[in-house]
Amino acid sequence: MAVGIAAAELLGELHPRWMVLSASTVMVLSGVAIFVMGFVGYRETFQKLQREGVTGIAPWFLGAVTAGMILAAALLLYTVLG
Repeated sequence: MAVGIAAAELLGELHPRWMVLSASTVMVLSGVAIFVMGFVGYRETFQKLQREGVTGIAPWFLGAVTAGMILAAALLLYTVLG
């Protein structure tokens, strides 16, 4: 995600502008997908471990942190691409 935001900032003056916007957005969306896949993987593993009696970080908390990171990335991309 950082690469997408940096690309938007550093390449913002290039033309055609839509190419910079598209490339930056794709990179940020790839980072968001990684966040979501990490959360889904954790949730599945947590459920399996919970059946065995092992505790861990509550999925709702990790989901809230993941949602916060996604929101921050979206706001930052919107700000940079302005």
